[in-house]
Amino acid sequence: MESGLRRGVVIGLVGGLLLAGCQKKQKVSPKQHTYLLERVRDVAVVQIYADAFETLPLNQKLLAYYLSQAAIAGRDISTDQTHRHALEIRDLMEEIYLHSETIPADVREKLTEYVKLLWIHSANYNMRTFKKILPRFTFDELQMAAQHALEHGANFALQKGENLQTKLERLRRSIFDPDYEPFCTTKSPPPGEDILTASANNLYENVTLDEANAFPERYSLNSKMIKVEGVIVELPYRCGNDTIPAGLYASQLRNVVFYLRKSLPHASERQRQALTYLIQYFETGDPAFFKKYNIEWVQDDPEIETILGFIEVYKDARGAKGEYEGIVAMRDRNGSQLMKRLAENAAYYEAKMPWDDRYKRERFNIPVANAITVLTATGHGGPISWAGINLPNAQEIRQNYGSKSFLLTNVIEAREAARGAIAAEEFLATQAQRDVVQRFGGRASLVFVAMHEVLGHASGRVSPELKDDPSVYLQEYYSTIEEARSDLVALWNLADPQSLKTGIISDARMVEAMYRKYAMGALVQLSRVPEGEVLEEDHMRGQQMIVNYIAKTTGAIELQQRDGKHYLTVVDLERMREGVGQLLAELMRIKAEGDYAAARQLIETYGTRFDPALRDEVVQRARAIGYPNWVANVTPMLKPITDPDTGEIIDIQLEYPMDVAKQMLAYRHQAATEKLVEDKRISAD
Repeated sequence: MESGLRRGVVIGLVGGLLLAGCQKKQKVSPKQHTYLLERVRDVAVVQIYADAFETLPLNQKLLAYYLSQAAIAGRDISTDQTHRHALEIRDLMEEIYLHSETIPADVREKLTEYVKLLWIHSANYNMRTFKKILPRFTFDELQMAAQHALEHGANFALQKGENLQTKLERLRRSIFDPDYEPFCTTKSPPPGEDILTASANNLYENVTLDEANAFPERYSLNSKMIKVEGVIVELPYRCGNDTIPAGLYASQLRNVVFYLRKSLPHASERQRQALTYLIQYFETGDPAFFKKYNIEWVQDDPEIETILGFIEVYKDARGAKGEYEGIVAMRDRNGSQLMKRLAENAAYYEAKMPWDDRYKRERFNIPVANAITVLTATGHGGPISWAGINLPNAQEIRQNYGSKSFLLTNVIEAREAARGAIAAEEFLATQAQRDVVQRFGGRASLVFVAMHEVLGHASGRVSPELKDDPSVYLQEYYSTIEEARSDLVALWNLADPQSLKTGIISDARMVEAMYRKYAMGALVQLSRVPEGEVLEEDHMRGQQMIVNYIAKTTGAIELQQRDGKHYLTVVDLERMREGVGQLLAELMRIKAEGDYAAARQLIETYGTRFDPALRDEVVQRARAIGYPNWVANVTPMLKPITDPDTGEIIDIQLEYPMDVAKQMLAYRHQAATEKLVEDKRISAD
């Protein structure tokens, strides 16, 4: 395990500093919070807080509790979607961890590090780079530890006719071999393979890209596609009901539905209707119910918010299959003022976009936009979480009904506490550049994320000639185009005079700070890929594409060398904005027209490959300053308080685990309890 960073304990409500100028005094008294809990390799593990939860009425607390239980109940789905052995590997390592007290300390430390990485990334692959996570222990040490655990009461799930040794041998390559299924998602496959056959995720089985594209999917978002004896079969994710047979993940989804039903009496009428559609979706797998859910959801603005289901498609190289995620949050009323101001000005910004008027929205619903305090985050939603979210992803719903944008303020707060300004100190070339970023960069980054979500994903319209969603046409390049387009929208609008006029930015130097941070970020993110020379993740590809395109076509960004170190430096702010506008107009055209060839040309030219020597330098510099590539959140735990006489829940209180192991083992216990209940139900039937 690595030692902690320099900033472990800071005054609570750091987010209040980031949001300065757009919020009133917080009603809940500031508290002394410990954020940084530990370092696990290149991950900073932090505790996030929800101080205002105690002010909620009981009805809202109960709603949050049951929705959180639903989110947790489906957590294992995401792990299994990542790799066919991911759940088995995690359960193996958890059993060893729980029976490791007398294992030699050096081996126990390496085993503990690995199981924590499995928890943090929800599987044995990095959540963002998709690269396999390799342990530091050897196979012999794993054998010794597993045998020791078995002798001390561990219960390893063995397949029929299997013993512990054959189980370990069966999982050996998936755990230890760096060349065996090295990426769960591959968008730049090696010769002789395609993006599906080269990807190790569990969304397809024995299916080629051509076969998948030719298959008439009914459940494109919520299914697994397999080939059995030469025949393609689509297996929907659903728990079934009296008329619909159960599908994949039926047991987990039954538990999700159980908690959703418990939440209904505590929801508002509109939210209750939306959740009812979501229940029907999980029961039947029918995409029509998910569409109905999204239409209701996007028009609602509740105090307790949830994002639940098979939503983001980043893990599927084809960009079709949704990964399970569960997020539950409460509105951050103070922090929402920035989001509301952007939403109110969304029509103005749309009209000023640098793309062709044909792709500008004529009918504009003011989007729902809030800052939120995350209470629970599982699957794709956490422990490594995004700073902002915009949903739904379906272009038809965005254009006709609007969208919702969220700024995750307590996630940003804890991330800021863990990382601070150490990247700017090392990766900006001059003190003048560091000064402007340190003074204005925090607020600029917050506005950038908000604009990315509210003005980026929610903007633009596609050509009426497209008969399907743009993602169908752009396939593996869609997510990169969409994330880059939203980044460019934020970079473009930061410099619009309206942003300063309305107080969205408080100083024009915030534009310079964000432009410098964005260029710097394309360099710093290379520390996340210590091997190889290809980027697979869409957000990283998008940022590389933007910075490299602007550098090569406008000269506004230069790769400079000073005292043996390299820096990506903005040398002309005006030319950089011009380059932002040019590329933004082209990306909007590509999305609007579904131009696959142009998307591929841009991304493959500017966004996928990098100089390994430059990367090696960045990795060394990042390690030297203790920079964490990732920040993983330990979320609050919602604990029901019951009346000792009636058993009725009379309150929900928050507990702060302050330990990723404590939280994940609590999730494990919940899953085991739910399985016992499920087994009893099946026996009774």
